Amino acid sequence: RAPDLVVFPHSHEQVEWIVSTAETCGVKLIAFGGGTNIVGGVEVSPAVESMAVTVSLRRMNRVLKIDEVSLVATIEAGILGPD
Repeated sequence: RAPDLVVFPHSHEQVEWIVSTAETCGVKLIAFGGGTNIVGGVEVSPAVESMAVTVSLRRMNRVLKIDEVSLVATIEAGILGPD
């Protein structure tokens, strides 16, 4: 089945609040990064009887830091490869 709700947080703090609230309310969460969902990653298992919410991280798509010495980048989970 499809998720009951999709939320689009903009920050780490919003994700923390969503996770905390879901835990308190017994809601199942499905994390979704910047992908295309071609493998059904946001489908809810028929065994899940509680509300299920997809947390789409697509709005969390910033490059936070680039270390020019080590060539390591710190990026948010919703970014796409070409970005």
